[in-house]
Amino acid sequence: MSAAINGHGRVFPQARCTVVKGQAIFDRDGRELWRCDAAYAEVHFELERIEASRGSTGEGA
Repeated sequence: MSAAINGHGRVFPQARCTVVKGQAIFDRDGRELWRCDAAYAEVHFELERIEASRGSTGEGA
């Protein structure tokens, strides 16, 4: 299903999506654009999982 056809063109594909407690939060340039249920996002968007690497918080050595 096309994100643009469903009116999501301004959100996808340039936005970052973070899933927290069942909510998919789309943001770009530090500004929240939209949020929806994570199950809805999984069905309507092509999402790629990106794992945060250890030490990415700047802590440690």
